[in-house]
Amino acid sequence: MDFNTELNKLVDYFNGTDTNKFKEQYGVLESNFDLDEEKKDLIQKAISEASRKQGEKVDAFIIETRLKLQLAEITEVVSLKYIAMKYFNHSKSWLYQRINGNIVKGKPAKFTDEELKKLQFAINDIGRKLSEFQISSVV
Repeated sequence: MDFNTELNKLVDYFNGTDTNKFKEQYGVLESNFDLDEEKKDLIQKAISEASRKQGEKVDAFIIETRLKLQLAEITEVVSLKYIAMKYFNHSKSWLYQRINGNIVKGKPAKFTDEELKKLQFAINDIGRKLSEFQISSVV
């Protein structure tokens, strides 16, 4: 039985939803290995790193969800196809892939910081065009 293999199992259970499996695996480590300070420190570092990675995933999910919610009302008023083609020179599908975080080439599609700035500019530009629009009367 290898300590690192069992430690990796512990981290996998930590990342899962079954706390009983996590506790059982910790028991496996305790009963099969002398958990001196060095090994306890390795366990603590591995769990801390797994926790940090989970936090990053949660942060990314919050950002994606916030963007979707913000765009929900906009999409009822403004054509995303228009934004995709006029401001990004891409298809509507390309824009939706980034909004929804679809898997593209094995990775979730997401906006770069530059693309988010361009999206903000597009929405502001359309808003400006709408606010400046005036119907001419034919008299």
